Amino acid sequence: MFRIYLRDMAQGGVLLWKYGEPTEQGKPEEGYTMDKRNGRERNAGGVELIRIRPHDMELDMQRRCVEKNRAGRNHTENRADRYTTGAREEGNRAGRNDAENRVRRDHTENRGERYTTGARGEGNRAGRNDAENRAGRDHTENCGDRYTTGTRAEGNRAGRNHTGNRGGRNHTGYNRMEKARPGNRRTGKRRWIRKRMTMAATVVCTILLGLGGIHLVKAGEFPDTLGTEETEEIGGENCPQEILGPVPMVPNEVLEREGAEHEKTFIVIDPGHGGTDTGCSRGEVMESEVNMQIANRLAGKLQGMGFETLLLREDDMTELSLEQRVERAELENADIFVSIHQNAYDEDVDDIKGIETWYYGGSEGSRRLAELVHLGAVGETGAMDRGIQDTKDLYVLKNTSMPACLIETAFLSSRSDRGRIVTGEYQDQVAEGIAQGIYTYFNPKTMYLTFDDGPSAENTTAVLDILKERNIKATFFVVGENVRRHPDVAKRIVEEGHAIGIHCNNHDYRKLYQSADSYLEDFQKAYDTVYEVTGVETKLFRFPGGSVNAYNKAVGTEIIRRMTEKGYVYFDWNASLEDAVNKSTPEALIQNAVSSTLGRKKVVMLAHDVIYNTTQCLEELLDSFPEYEMKPLSAEVEPIQF
Repeated sequence: MFRIYLRDMAQGGVLLWKYGEPTEQGKPEEGYTMDKRNGRERNAGGVELIRIRPHDMELDMQRRCVEKNRAGRNHTENRADRYTTGAREEGNRAGRNDAENRVRRDHTENRGERYTTGARGEGNRAGRNDAENRAGRDHTENCGDRYTTGTRAEGNRAGRNHTGNRGGRNHTGYNRMEKARPGNRRTGKRRWIRKRMTMAATVVCTILLGLGGIHLVKAGEFPDTLGTEETEEIGGENCPQEILGPVPMVPNEVLEREGAEHEKTFIVIDPGHGGTDTGCSRGEVMESEVNMQIANRLAGKLQGMGFETLLLREDDMTELSLEQRVERAELENADIFVSIHQNAYDEDVDDIKGIETWYYGGSEGSRRLAELVHLGAVGETGAMDRGIQDTKDLYVLKNTSMPACLIETAFLSSRSDRGRIVTGEYQDQVAEGIAQGIYTYFNPKTMYLTFDDGPSAENTTAVLDILKERNIKATFFVVGENVRRHPDVAKRIVEEGHAIGIHCNNHDYRKLYQSADSYLEDFQKAYDTVYEVTGVETKLFRFPGGSVNAYNKAVGTEIIRRMTEKGYVYFDWNASLEDAVNKSTPEALIQNAVSSTLGRKKVVMLAHDVIYNTTQCLEELLDSFPEYEMKPLSAEVEPIQF
């Protein structure tokens, strides 16, 4: 699919192709060729055809409208060649001779005008007859408009009578203000219509330009006029484009929108490098070309998912500075910024390869975006995972206000990586993985991170510090005795926006589950303590050991019934760190958490904020779930229950 306009510059810019279909002047001819690698087309005569973007076409249309108006004014002022030509032909048919022509030139000099019809009057004086009179009348009818020079003098007496009758004012050229004669109303009307149409066209072009260059371009299939032999003849035997195949060109839906507001999520895609800056190229594989091809595929996939996209460049000829890239993303009020690049090592070493993704840690949301984009690309391609990297050196990441990341999808210095990245199939896998990562970023799953048995002075404080730094809200099911020991920590839980629920007052399972009454009595003590310390009248609670355990088999159903009647909601869990088990390492806790989620869309994660190793692995644990949005529980959330 190609979205191009072609002009034959040897024919003065004749439009040959538009919307993928040939114009009347541009029908395919034998011998037409195109170099897919550098985007240059040639006709049978070898004349280069210039590729013009839709934005350039609109500016070209406006320029032509202005030139057309200027030409119309010149045509009117200069008396229109076609009228004077008709006059000369009529005069010749009427029998002009050399004497008449000399008289006409003399008369023209006296009149002071280039376009004069007074020669007819001279011709009539030199040899007036019926035929000559008819010629004069016909000529006057052809020319009849407000610019008439009055050469239809009643008797066609002679040039001097004509001049005398017109008077000095008309004689010097002001006669162009004279009103058109009744016999020429039709011609005058046509000219009036043309003038109004020209004015209307000018207004329309001005309005289109004022709209900021909005283009809606329909895609048409490029004509199948090129064979493999022809493209090889142009591009050479090792042209990488032959491996890549046709890349779908995705048009920018909006090209210039300062301070734009978008109905859909808006994504800026930056194909790295371009123009004279080809990037880290190896042989005939140019990084800028590979970046452009992947970016095109990515834009198409994102648009299919319902996103709005903008490619900062649409071809390999465009060259943008880093400042221009950032400025455009800011002007567009983009939701995210994704830059596509390739990598390279100083030496051509095959073992140094894989996908690497960069982000700027000072930008909120950038790490999570980088993680999702990276995981998507690695998972889809099976490439070596080189991880994500925090950097302060990449301009486009540090200076964009929206979440941003830069992904390097292959090492061009690696023979195996280079061989894969130039194939259309592998590029499509890379684009699919990035697109899935972006989709998950805006459509995350939900995780409710919950902590039991606290609060504690050191461990719960450490957990709260990490959550505050990450701007994550969790849920704490507290023990009444611990709230009384550490009231300041309990207050901080509430003050920082976390949810609080009741776990129990005393964590002795045998006493707690002796009967339904013993459970409700214990619950009330914890509830009163939480209310006294924090002022929260919570409706959330969690059974110690879960709603189904070895200690509450006899009383569990009755407890649930009586608590539900009082308006309380209990929550179990469907994933766990299993940190209550003795001698669990931080690495084991993370593995337990990741493996127990099973990719669920809704996860209630069990953890304990009184366990030291839990605090040690919490940051890495949070980084392990970029596809999840962390939220606190509430009574309105549908509970996970055993």
